[in-house]
Amino acid sequence: MQTKQQSIIRHKLLELRQQTAHELERIVADGLPSETKVPAVFGDRGEVAGAVHELSKRTALGQGRIDILTAIERAIEKVDNGSYGICDSCGHPIESERLEILPYASQCITCKSSKQRINRGGAS
Repeated sequence: MQTKQQSIIRHKLLELRQQTAHELERIVADGLPSETKVPAVFGDRGEVAGAVHELSKRTALGQGRIDILTAIERAIEKVDNGSYGICDSCGHPIESERLEILPYASQCITCKSSKQRINRGGAS
């Protein structure tokens, strides 16, 4: 049985999932605006570059929403199994301030910062 706090968190995550799914649907439905349709192969290089950039931007936006939806689903699972708020990396509690801002966070700020430093090549 879920506590009142778990129910509140789960409800918040469900609302966030619905909002994010709607954003993804809008990105997919919008497709490319007509003025950025990819020009003919022999078209102006500037037009082609602009169309490619717009497509790349929309693809990144869509992938970002998919990544967030995946993280939200994982957070809902963690609420359901009682492990919500525990860092996937170190097993310590995730800071409540972090969860308030990013309710689907899966790592504490220390582990997330370390991962970002490693990804930037700053630490080995």
